[in-house]
Amino acid sequence: MGRHPLNWLRWQARRFTARGRGALALMAVLMTAALALFVWAGSVRQDAARLRAQTLAEAAARPAPGASEVRPRSESERMALEVRSFLAALPPESERFALLGQVTAIAQKHGVLPQQAEYRWQGEPLAPLVRYQVSMPLSGRYAQVEKFLLDTQARLRTVAVERISISRDDTRADVVEARVVLTLVVAGADR
Repeated sequence: MGRHPLNWLRWQARRFTARGRGALALMAVLMTAALALFVWAGSVRQDAARLRAQTLAEAAARPAPGASEVRPRSESERMALEVRSFLAALPPESERFALLGQVTAIAQKHGVLPQQAEYRWQGEPLAPLVRYQVSMPLSGRYAQVEKFLLDTQARLRTVAVERISISRDDTRADVVEARVVLTLVVAGADR
């Protein structure tokens, strides 16, 4: 038998057909579920990238508080102005607990409230930014987890989905277990 994945798949199909039609149907269902999860994960990444780009564009379009409408004379001045505008659009570090409370409220709204969460602080050495990584296990229907993530990103523009892993104990079960890592970006205290 060749090394091509389709040859392996054909061999598996013949093997399962010999055992019964139920195994073949189960394999088709599992492959369809894996494909759907793969497509969903790609769309979540695209949505996250689109929202990040939109947030950066909105922050760059807004002038910094107290700044006059000055036209930059050079490319480096324009970039510095964009960075200042971006930093001005970030919530201050003192609001981190309020933002985390909003994440919790959104999770509760969608019925996936985590029982625990792990927090990790990361200062950025070259920028006055602070990143808080929040790792939380979620349990609920797949649609609830998806709506929680989309709602969080839509409402809180400085929160990004860093990683997500989803598992299900039984293919017939309605409940999934998800491990979600969110990153909350705020302006550092020395902004």
